[in-house]
Amino acid sequence: MNLITEDELEQIALDTLVDDLGYERLYGPDMVDCDTPERTHSEVVLSRRLQEAIDRINPNIPAEVREEAYKKVMRAASVDAVASNEAFHVMLTDGIDVKFRTASGTRSDKVWLIDYTPGSTNNEFVAINQFTVIENHTNKRPDVVIFVNGLPLVIIELKNATDENADIYAAYQQLQTYKSTIPSLFQYNCFMIASDGWFAKAGTISSDYSRFMEWKSADGEHIVDTSVEPEMEPMLKGMLAKENLLDIIRYFIVFEKGKDKTIKKIAAYHQYYAVNKAVKATVRASRPSSQASPSTPTLLPGGEGSHFRGGFNYSGLVVQARELRQKQTPAEELFWQLVRNRKFLNLKFRRQHQVGLYIVDFYCDECKLVIELDGSVHNISANKKNDEERDWNLAKQGFKVLRFTNGQIFGDI
Repeated sequence: MNLITEDELEQIALDTLVDDLGYERLYGPDMVDCDTPERTHSEVVLSRRLQEAIDRINPNIPAEVREEAYKKVMRAASVDAVASNEAFHVMLTDGIDVKFRTASGTRSDKVWLIDYTPGSTNNEFVAINQFTVIENHTNKRPDVVIFVNGLPLVIIELKNATDENADIYAAYQQLQTYKSTIPSLFQYNCFMIASDGWFAKAGTISSDYSRFMEWKSADGEHIVDTSVEPEMEPMLKGMLAKENLLDIIRYFIVFEKGKDKTIKKIAAYHQYYAVNKAVKATVRASRPSSQASPSTPTLLPGGEGSHFRGGFNYSGLVVQARELRQKQTPAEELFWQLVRNRKFLNLKFRRQHQVGLYIVDFYCDECKLVIELDGSVHNISANKKNDEERDWNLAKQGFKVLRFTNGQIFGDI
């Protein structure tokens, strides 16, 4: 690799973002030192851009309600950095719940900060280099910050691989310094990227260095050989392509609750591409068949309400299903966090849901899809036989059944 400076490395990253991925580029100092400054050094959100995005994405919400949602995003963070980050992430991915009065009464709705509609032109993607932040009299300047609709969602720190004292670990350490000295920037952060131009790793606000992971493919097909190919470009193209970035933010980041702390996790590249391929194939394969023949208990006629209990006119297990929802396993809790509120491909999932004579772990009526998460007890021969009989009966009614082990949920998500 040719010897390059950190400034040149920064320019390479910016060229990829602008020329290949279609980002707008801004130079941080020009946003402050000008006749009409867009921000001060103490502000980490581009407030005008955020307000304009909220108005653009939510035209049917009253202006005063949109303004209140904006203020909620801008409010002071919690003392706990991860808790504050999680609270914002919920607003970012699930929308902000609002209520307002209309001529017909009180209406509940959501204000969205990002338009997740595929192909939407409502979102603004900006890469800003040399973005200075001053907090508690400390001045720090991350190399590149990625803004979506005025929100600083990704931070990129670059070091020169030819300097033995400025490798990728030094970039990681610099990000940790930013976390402690300018914490307001991390209230809104989805993930961070550290690179020395050759190697590249991504992690979250709670990740130690061992949890900063490589992203070795821009498209899920070609995997770079790091002995002869750099990782930085495929990471930028794979994670920061506009559609991929929104997909990762909404579906591939989870907050895992532990006994002592919460850990924020982001999917590895092979998990991201494998899940997307599997989901597309599953959705295609699980469309309900017109040949499915109902049997006792009988199917309800189509129409409003027919999605409950998989369309079966039978409700004898409702109480047991409710009790199971209150006693979810850790694997079920993690999976539910991923799919609830239409977070996964905009599909509606129900948990511990009655389908005919069975209570299934998760059910999506739009795809007639049943998902079961199995602990080690399902390895017992008698239980295996019961599972096979149950799956066969559900399949006979036109349902697609997928089973995953708890280990797959914790290991692959």
